Amino acid sequence: DLWKSIEMIKSIENNFSNTRIRIEYMLGNLCNHKCSYCFPGSNEGDHPWPDKDLVKKNLGHLLDKYRQNGRTEPVLYLIGGEPTLWKDLPEVCDFFQKEYNCKIVISTNGAKSRRWWNENCKYFNEILLSVHHEYANIEHLKKVCDVIYENKVFVIANVLMDHRSFEKCKKIVDELQTSLYTWPILSQ
Repeated sequence: DLWKSIEMIKSIENNFSNTRIRIEYMLGNLCNHKCSYCFPGSNEGDHPWPDKDLVKKNLGHLLDKYRQNGRTEPVLYLIGGEPTLWKDLPEVCDFFQKEYNCKIVISTNGAKSRRWWNENCKYFNEILLSVHHEYANIEHLKKVCDVIYENKVFVIANVLMDHRSFEKCKKIVDELQTSLYTWPILSQ
């Protein structure tokens, strides 16, 4: 029975990995926050946003090759700096959803307006909202997460726990729990 289970797990892993491909794309390093604990090079703003047509062409070419090899479930994970600062983000995400059936996951600090999120969260399948204690407006982020939740897009608030401000970070977790809806909160 043990060997049967191991073979079944291998079969499941092989089946899963043969159809899905995850592509992580760092769009640029422009960010509206300058967190003291952020890794070097992540928010200097010296790496400009890419040309949208070049992204469509080059990433499309890559996805075409993966599709030919049976990778029919692409997941495009977009990171920044702060990706929502790129004006072409919604258009590019819409293109890859429609042309390649991509699942789009974005890592963001959620600073854009609730109106922006209401209009644009449809371009994402998952939104990983990082909560930075040095800059975050917690009431705004709660409302942003609620808007995303209302639009039936998976959202998770990831509170980045800075050991130098640990008590403040714990309070942020408590404050987020008072939102209108219950969406996941991760503290790490």
